[in-house]
Amino acid sequence: MAHCCFTISQLLRSLLVKAYLPVKDCSSSQEEGLRLRFASAWIRMRYDHPTVACRVEYDRNEKNGTKVYETVTEPSSLQDWTDATFQVISTGISGPEWCNSDPPVPALPTLFLLKTSSEDATFRANLVLRAHHDIIDGIGTLVLFNNLFTHAAEAYAQRTSCCLPQSGGEWVNLSPPLRERLQDISRTNALVKENVEIASPQFNKQNAFPGKHQPGLSVTHAYHAAIAATVRDKQERSTEGRNVRYINYCLRNERAYCQGPYSTSAHPVSVYYSVLHSDAQTAITESDTKSEFMNIARPIRHFYLDIRDDNEHISLVPAFWAMSTIPYPVDEITHGIPARNDTPSVSISSMGILDKVIRPEHGPFQLDDPWVTGEELGTGIGLFLGTWKGRLALSAAYNEAWHEKEEVLDFLECCNRVTFLGLGVDE
Repeated sequence: MAHCCFTISQLLRSLLVKAYLPVKDCSSSQEEGLRLRFASAWIRMRYDHPTVACRVEYDRNEKNGTKVYETVTEPSSLQDWTDATFQVISTGISGPEWCNSDPPVPALPTLFLLKTSSEDATFRANLVLRAHHDIIDGIGTLVLFNNLFTHAAEAYAQRTSCCLPQSGGEWVNLSPPLRERLQDISRTNALVKENVEIASPQFNKQNAFPGKHQPGLSVTHAYHAAIAATVRDKQERSTEGRNVRYINYCLRNERAYCQGPYSTSAHPVSVYYSVLHSDAQTAITESDTKSEFMNIARPIRHFYLDIRDDNEHISLVPAFWAMSTIPYPVDEITHGIPARNDTPSVSISSMGILDKVIRPEHGPFQLDDPWVTGEELGTGIGLFLGTWKGRLALSAAYNEAWHEKEEVLDFLECCNRVTFLGLGVDE
């Protein structure tokens, strides 16, 4: 199963989840009641996780970004926030279609409820959260939705709005930042280029503006190896074999390494992850074998295990982020669009078993197909791996300025074939 998202906008984190609610002969008044329940649950998120009402602004004195939160001081300010950040779309458009239509970029994290048509007596809707990536990450978004539906189900069962605490003191629940990043990938790329060809997916260069399993391998290890092999197989072949190097980054959720309560669902609206650099060298030859797959998979597996067993990694993450964060322009002038990356890569974000993060059922609400992604602005492709209700799904996000939908779908199918062949399982 593959989903493709090709939006051209600011760097955002988006999550789409489909919600079903069996309601016999759902009337307009019942739909309005459901809207009020979700709005109430969204307001409760403001109290429990006030970072959801934050924005990042440039601090001219400190010369960096500052996360800003405005405390709720009176009912009118809370209502203004709700009206701006909880929006209902009743045009009948589906969540994937809407996400791919280049929707508006919200200043604050915004929840969209898209009502979809239904042939039976079921209320169906797609819920989409669009938020800047400096406010929330992927796993945090899933946790936030789990909390949201928990309160929505309680409000529906009680036929009333969520119980809201007294306003003004919610700021104590703000999630502190975890400034993190790893080494400068571009610097590593420059060093590797000196003696080994960089393996990259092809992209459309003329359009500049559109605006039996192997032992010890996890599913993530296998698919990461398959991505490297697939990128290699997309390179031009010649009569002579040659070595290429696949350079990539992957994302790791660091919540388990945080102290409580920041390791729990009490702080989903946060950016608690690290970016890890990895690479694998492989040969372009005339034959592809299972042993060749393992030659790629072994170093990738060791890469993951080394990070897992590194007790100092979490303490060094903020320093790594600071070392490679691009400084703000000193002249306060908006600069032009950066030059395209002619050696893009294909990244992987392994979300794990999604059912353990967001429950499929919350009271009467039935959830399906949660999908989270960051928008791709460059020439690379971002792959996402996750399991939902026992079904493994590989999806992709890409920029349609550089890639065609059919090309990306073909890449996903190739990754599946390579994985199944390498693991010795039937498709």
